[in-house]
Amino acid sequence: MIRHLVFVFLILAVPPAVSAKTPPPFTAAATCGACHADHYGNWKNSLHALSYANPIFQAAYQKAYAETSGKAAQFCLPCHAPTVRLTGDYGAKDEITREGITCDFCHSVADVKNGAFTLKTGDVKRSALKDSAPKEHGAAYGEAFATARLCSGCHDFTNRLGTKVGNTYEEWTKSQYRTDGVQCQHCHMTAMPGKTARENGRDSIHDHSLGHSMEQMLGAVRVETKEPVWMNGAVLADVLLVNAGAGHAIPTGTPARTLVLEVHALDASGKVVEVKKKMYRKRILNNKGEEMLTDGDAFLYGKKVSSDNRLLPGESRLETFRFTVRPKDIVKIAAEAYLSYQPVVITKTEMKIPLFSATVNVK
Repeated sequence: MIRHLVFVFLILAVPPAVSAKTPPPFTAAATCGACHADHYGNWKNSLHALSYANPIFQAAYQKAYAETSGKAAQFCLPCHAPTVRLTGDYGAKDEITREGITCDFCHSVADVKNGAFTLKTGDVKRSALKDSAPKEHGAAYGEAFATARLCSGCHDFTNRLGTKVGNTYEEWTKSQYRTDGVQCQHCHMTAMPGKTARENGRDSIHDHSLGHSMEQMLGAVRVETKEPVWMNGAVLADVLLVNAGAGHAIPTGTPARTLVLEVHALDASGKVVEVKKKMYRKRILNNKGEEMLTDGDAFLYGKKVSSDNRLLPGESRLETFRFTVRPKDIVKIAAEAYLSYQPVVITKTEMKIPLFSATVNVK
């Protein structure tokens, strides 16, 4: 069998001009799904599949595109529609571009070093499997697929001003998880029921939704309330907050995400007497010292990180809350931790514009 000619490109954080030579095209995800139906079904509603089309990204991207006269395409699409790294389709005219982080982009990765992808498009598809030999296409073992390095090309992002806006991979490299050999895939690509291929496939696949299941999120943070004490006419409550299950900071990723520790003082009837909150987040400022409150602004204009009190992997924080409102009525302390995120989202809504009306009496 004659194999397709393969071209190799090293892709930097800001991609260079597309080579005059035309590499073999990326394969559409639906084509992959014809044989790998369970993988495809698992992927198609994932954050990776929707990385370009999802309304949160599109709202931020359209704003950034307008404010940069289109230059934002060079900053945003190499990760949100990464096939542009070879195709140069920064206008997103091709369907493969709008597929977001599509199957063939990842399975064309030959290596990732220092945040740079080496891509080999063509007939040979790469994965963490060493014994894969499908007849429909070539297969090769990719060492990066078995390590967190595969994720580093996009999940460590330094913007054009040199600010580390999102550094999930770096957080992992400094954690005990890396020392213990726990890779990103061990949590985000766990085994699940499914056929690896339509014919002669294994009976188990790895999760290709690559997201955060509710079970994972609920197990990531642990909160413990200590016995309150009286002091100087107030109730003092110690609360222990622990990053118990994430191999990165909590929250990680975009700086607009906030971890909130909310503590309620309750009276005998269960009514809330007083509420206290503690926020954990990364604060990014522009060159005027203004805080960047949206993801798009942080990625475009973030000049420096002014503070960062997020919980690192395995870290514990003991926080003390002082309640002074009707302290004698307080009989219980309740604490909860939750993620807060307020992105701008494009939504479809009906506009009703009155033009004319007429009435008539019924006789």
